Amino acid sequence: MWRRLAEEFVGKNVYTAAQAFQIKNVYYKNLCAYEITHHWEKEAPPKEILEEVTAKGGNVMGRTLENYARPPAKEETNLSGGDGGGNGEGSDASPEQKTPKAEKVEDAEDPGSASGRTARGLRHAPSQRVLFQPDLTAQGRQTRGVLNTTNPPTLGASTNGIPSAGMPNGPSTAASSTLASYEPSQSYPLSLRPVITPANNPDHYRQQLKRKAESAMGPLEKKYKNIMLPGTGFVGPNIYVRAQLALQSGIEEEEMYALHHLVKISHERGDKYRFDQFPGLAETLVRKCLSVCGLFYDVEWDVSYDEDTMDADDETLDGLRGSSDIVRRLKSMIPRVTDDGMQDAAFQSQLGRIMEAGLVLRNMCLQGENAKYLVNIPTTRDYLAVVLNLPQHPEIVELQHYALDTAEQLLVWCDLGPRDALYQALIAQLYEQDRGAIVIALRTIARIAMNLTGPKRLDEVPAEVLRKVQRWLLVEDEELKGACLDFLFQYTSSADNVGILVHTPDVSALAQHLSGLLLFAAKEERRQTHSDKDAEEDDDITSTKVHPIPRLSRSIVELLLQLEEPERSSEWLRMCFVSSPTSDMTQIALWHAYQATFGPYNTMTRNHLVAGEFIKNVSTTFAGATAQVAGGNKYVIRGIRPRGKAVEMGALPGGAKLAGSALGRCGWIVQSIGRDPETGEPAMRESECGEWFRRGAGTLLNHVLGEHLQVPKKKENPAEIAGVGFGDAVDSMEVDATMAYERPASAMAIVNGHISAADTPAPPPATSTPSLAASFDFPAADHNTYRCRWAGSCTRSSLDFDFASNNGHAKISRTALFARHIQTHLPENLATDDEAVRARHNLTPDAAGRVVKAEKVMWQGLVDEKGDAMGVALSAALVLRNLAKFMPAKPPARRLSAMVDGGLVGKERSLNGHTGDVEAAAGVVARDADGGLMAEIFDEVVVERLVWAMTHCKPLHSYVGSIAGDQAKHSLVLITGASSGLGKATAIRFANSGARVVCSDLKSVGVEDEINKQHGKDRATFIKCNVGEESDIEALIKQAASWGGRVDILCNYAGIAAETAHGIAHGAAPRCHDFPTSGFDQTMTINCRGVWLCCKYALKQMLAQEPREANARGERTRGWIINAASMLGLIGLANTPAYTTSKHAVVGMTKQMAIDYAEDRIHINALAPGFVKSPMIQTYLDDPGTETALAARHPWNALGRPEDVADAALFLASDEAAWISGHSLVIDGAYTCQ
Repeated sequence: MWRRLAEEFVGKNVYTAAQAFQIKNVYYKNLCAYEITHHWEKEAPPKEILEEVTAKGGNVMGRTLENYARPPAKEETNLSGGDGGGNGEGSDASPEQKTPKAEKVEDAEDPGSASGRTARGLRHAPSQRVLFQPDLTAQGRQTRGVLNTTNPPTLGASTNGIPSAGMPNGPSTAASSTLASYEPSQSYPLSLRPVITPANNPDHYRQQLKRKAESAMGPLEKKYKNIMLPGTGFVGPNIYVRAQLALQSGIEEEEMYALHHLVKISHERGDKYRFDQFPGLAETLVRKCLSVCGLFYDVEWDVSYDEDTMDADDETLDGLRGSSDIVRRLKSMIPRVTDDGMQDAAFQSQLGRIMEAGLVLRNMCLQGENAKYLVNIPTTRDYLAVVLNLPQHPEIVELQHYALDTAEQLLVWCDLGPRDALYQALIAQLYEQDRGAIVIALRTIARIAMNLTGPKRLDEVPAEVLRKVQRWLLVEDEELKGACLDFLFQYTSSADNVGILVHTPDVSALAQHLSGLLLFAAKEERRQTHSDKDAEEDDDITSTKVHPIPRLSRSIVELLLQLEEPERSSEWLRMCFVSSPTSDMTQIALWHAYQATFGPYNTMTRNHLVAGEFIKNVSTTFAGATAQVAGGNKYVIRGIRPRGKAVEMGALPGGAKLAGSALGRCGWIVQSIGRDPETGEPAMRESECGEWFRRGAGTLLNHVLGEHLQVPKKKENPAEIAGVGFGDAVDSMEVDATMAYERPASAMAIVNGHISAADTPAPPPATSTPSLAASFDFPAADHNTYRCRWAGSCTRSSLDFDFASNNGHAKISRTALFARHIQTHLPENLATDDEAVRARHNLTPDAAGRVVKAEKVMWQGLVDEKGDAMGVALSAALVLRNLAKFMPAKPPARRLSAMVDGGLVGKERSLNGHTGDVEAAAGVVARDADGGLMAEIFDEVVVERLVWAMTHCKPLHSYVGSIAGDQAKHSLVLITGASSGLGKATAIRFANSGARVVCSDLKSVGVEDEINKQHGKDRATFIKCNVGEESDIEALIKQAASWGGRVDILCNYAGIAAETAHGIAHGAAPRCHDFPTSGFDQTMTINCRGVWLCCKYALKQMLAQEPREANARGERTRGWIINAASMLGLIGLANTPAYTTSKHAVVGMTKQMAIDYAEDRIHINALAPGFVKSPMIQTYLDDPGTETALAARHPWNALGRPEDVADAALFLASDEAAWISGHSLVIDGAYTCQ
């Protein structure tokens, strides 16, 4: 500690140890003085007593001023009381006048004796010293130590200048005694400190100057301690603060300096420079920009933050809330003459600095944090509004563009009303002739409140602006098109705005033009067949597509076994793998594939490679393949990957002519038993056989018939085998030459795909397939029925080929004909493996004459890095979707039956085989043929383009599909309590039925995301709501209607059971007398009052909206309300004092409301579920015994599921329940029937 204190006070040096001792010494001496003064309440001795005289272990009070006497000098002590003379009795000082000392105790023995003892703490006196005094009268040298006793000096005389004391021992007794008792002073270690100079210790002087400067700092300087202030002259100034203060000074030269650097900083480091780090800078820049008004009007704005002075005059702006009438104030000012193009230097200089300030704001607001900071400054909107309302002048065009760019970045964080000066200024920009200003203004209006929650409606947009936007869409300008579509998307996101837009004369033309933009900038792509793609991927060494390792058939493996190792494994590797520098696979997977192929054939005479030799052989076979250790100690082979199709390499017996040809793969679907990955239970799984065979040798057909179909084989009979061949009986179709014209032409043509000129089947070309009729007993197999399972797409069976005998001729075996059908699936020759070639053998009667294209024509539009659509095409699709979503009801203008009957459906065949999409789109048109405006705007031209885009442009498929869904006028369902239990199940059930769902609860658990993922974007949304708050419920209904255009169905599912929580907390089920009143109030607030309020505001919305289309009864329904009651609303249950009461109230209000709103055709019903597996009774479900006992109380002996309640809700909201209202539907497994 003392060393550290010494380093802090003095500084670290070589004498730190000595300095620490001195500090310690001084501390304790001062501590002694403190004790004397404050504890003993006496005056402390002077400084020299405590610091120059030590206590030597004595009492503190022995060092006070009272018992202190200054000791005489050492010489005086020696002269008066030295050992060489007397004992000090002759001294004038009395013992009372001296500083107390410990008495010296001497033994009687000689001081120098060994037995002598001294007092504690004192030492022996040194032995008497005899000084040498030469005898001047002697003639010769005397021995040292011999005293001169002759010629004694006279008594009282002096010797060597020292007077004699009259002592009997000699003339110089005192002097001799002084010299005899002389002791050299005790030597202490020198505590030297080097002299500190700027040369040997410059840091000391720097620190000293720094401490002096800090002590002299004022409050402002201490606040900006590490920031250079203007004029301070420190090294390394901070340009940000200097520029800020220079700009605030108002001095022209300082402003020019500040703005020059701020422009450069905002351009180069705008992403790191934040306004909140320098308070006042943004406000100063805004005020500088506001000063532009003074160049055109006689005004000088002053910003006030005092409530009392804000309304002082028209030139004072409100710095707390902004001035909404600033444009009116500006127009009331006296204008300056600025029409001429000649301006003086002062005007140009002032305007240049203002434009630099606007440029800094524009650059800085590109960062999100700066945009949020600026938008919270009220005067920012004032600046943007006045700049856009200044008189037309070429000098300020650049400044206005800066203001528009700034507004585009800021307005995403704030909302503007239709009366806001800035909103009106942006609308006014759309009447100008400046293309750049129009584009930015359109984008800015579209981005208003984009980052805020809740829907945003663009109000009071003039009809002339809408017509202008539609005309601008015709201009061949991609940027202008994109801005117009962004504006239209935001405008049509409100049902009210769509109602305004659809009544404009050009809306049909707008829909047609938007549908024409769906393939904007799309490029045509002709997609190749699957086999060609696989061949290309195998040839492309850079391909990274992962294929399964080909599994060779037994016949090919037996040919490989004729080769010796390592040639055998090398040939297998070349057949099944290909070089690929960017691919790798694990060594264990490769070794397992090798073992699975050759392991069953391993014998004593036919050994295979061990693992190490096999891996080395891989690198030998493929020059670029190397064994490596990847991350996580995974051993891989880099440089190879499995082939998409196994290839004949020519090394096998009989394969020289087949080198380079692909093998044929068995596509027969086989069933196997596996485990479900989700439940872990045994499940039946289907997969392709996947074995590879040589083509044209008949082995693949033998494999299908024998292994998969298990057609019975004939018993071996050499005579039959020699006399009968499959080629004679079946393959060549020559059993009876007279049968050719007698066979059913249509059926045989379908089987073989060959039609002769006489509409009779022509025989297929001869084949070298070995005789299958000699191997398989086809007549015996006719007792069984076989189904074709090739690739899972063929639906033919052997029954399709059961032709009766004709004119006494025996019929051909249906199994043999079925085998011929299977052969049409197989590769026909070595050079062809085309789906189009094989497909002609498998035509269905309704597809006769149809040409199957092997090449698909698709259109690829602009996509982002995730593959989603983007650009003009996406914006056009979104606008069309909004039009379809919010299309208002109107009496039908014309019908589209002619288009449905002969237009779209007739062209179905040419749409790349996407019959499902075409039928869906055609169905939409058919369903909406009576739909009025929908059919008028989405006419046959628009619908045909939608279908074409949906079937030919994959990125737009989901967006265009949602347009078709919105055309079908799906209902909008609002569900409270949708995050769990019955509400979640009901939301999913309604979404599956085609409805659009608004999920509401205290918090979202992702139900809406699950629905959107399954059914497409914007099929569901979430709105937070607390049904205990009336304001939340009112906002919920408004937001739901704004999002979906209307509210068709309300499901009140939010509810609580306070008794469950009370029972858990107190360990006993509650009864009325011990149930807290707060729990009853909470239950009634949520379960009863919340349901009533939701019905109240939903009924207001349903009465205000147009009724839906007429149902089967001819009635136009306005909506459905389904209240979640309970079977406890009909019966009683012990220990549920609040819950049962609330549910009885729900049943009662349902019946009452059904009576009031029957004339308005609003259905109001309730669901009364029993014990359903939901979070409300999860406490009981956690105990298996309790769950079993609870289920046993039901006649159904089972608990309900949330899906059971969801299905009931779907029924009550359908036209099948058109005459049901005021009913409580019980769903309890007959519980209440007991």
